[in-house]
Amino acid sequence: MEITILPKDYIITMSDFNVDIYFSDFMLRALRIKNTTDAAIEIQKLSFTVKKCGQVIKEYVYSYESLKFWIPQWNKNIHISENQIGALIGAQKLWDYNCLAESATLQPGEEIGLRNEYFHIVYNELLDELIVQVKYTQEGIEYKKNKNITLIKYKNKNKYTFPVKGTWQVNGNFDCLLAHRQRNADEFAFDLAKLDNNHMVPINKNMKQEDYPCYGEKVYAIADGVVVQVYEEMKEKTIGISREEEEKIESIHGYWPVITGNVVTIEHVGGEYSQYDHLQYHSINLKIGEVVKQGQVIGLVGNTGLSGCPHLHFELTSGPNAEARSFPCSFTNIYNCNGNPIEIITEEYTIVHAE
Repeated sequence: MEITILPKDYIITMSDFNVDIYFSDFMLRALRIKNTTDAAIEIQKLSFTVKKCGQVIKEYVYSYESLKFWIPQWNKNIHISENQIGALIGAQKLWDYNCLAESATLQPGEEIGLRNEYFHIVYNELLDELIVQVKYTQEGIEYKKNKNITLIKYKNKNKYTFPVKGTWQVNGNFDCLLAHRQRNADEFAFDLAKLDNNHMVPINKNMKQEDYPCYGEKVYAIADGVVVQVYEEMKEKTIGISREEEEKIESIHGYWPVITGNVVTIEHVGGEYSQYDHLQYHSINLKIGEVVKQGQVIGLVGNTGLSGCPHLHFELTSGPNAEARSFPCSFTNIYNCNGNPIEIITEEYTIVHAE
């Protein structure tokens, strides 16, 4: 019996660090359970136990009966295209789709898997350990197999300033589970749309992109660093471009510019990388290897790539590749709508102001 989980080293747990009420909010990105023995096994229970300093705080259980229902559903969910799998789970390969079991009975070499197992647990402290346990029987004998992983509160390696100035609304924040959180590489990413003079985010199907308050706004480097990725050849309003155009872009620049549109990625001290997506066509004027300073203009907000309207997609990651993991990002210069300073954005639709 072999249990594999992603991420492998630690899971980042979030809370609303702006208030005194704690919860632990985290995601087990992927799980594989494989029968590596020479005889069939039957899984009786799959459990997830969450601890603080060794004390059990919460346990979640998939019983034998529930597994009979869930395993076929999980099998469908873990089928991912080659282009997407790295960004979705943080690895280019995990499951063998030719060896998936259809029930809780796993023949030799068979496996089951799931992804995006989400946890939100209210407790007066951040939790620090997750234990995955498989209880199974084989030839009438009961066995248990555990896999432990640490839960951490992530601390940024640098002091960052916000990538735009003025008053903006945050969309697709980590607490919105159906947005960026679904993908490992985007887990703590968010989108930014600027408010107009009436403190609204105007959305109208008849609007031109130039009518959006954020369109053409300057985008700033959040800290000193070195440019490691630049793409600026995609023209505006590219959502829904033809497959022929996509293939042409892919053949020259790879798959991801079709998603990100015009993009800049900057490497910062400590192995953190900031990424700025959907920038305006030919607004970047940077080269790979170029040194940038905090607050330097690196491009303009545009409407390129997988973008339904002008906005800035921002993320902080462990690298410029699709398999990189996402990091939360704290800022030193943002304020909420009451004028109070906040470090980290913890709620969808938060309105923030940056000077």
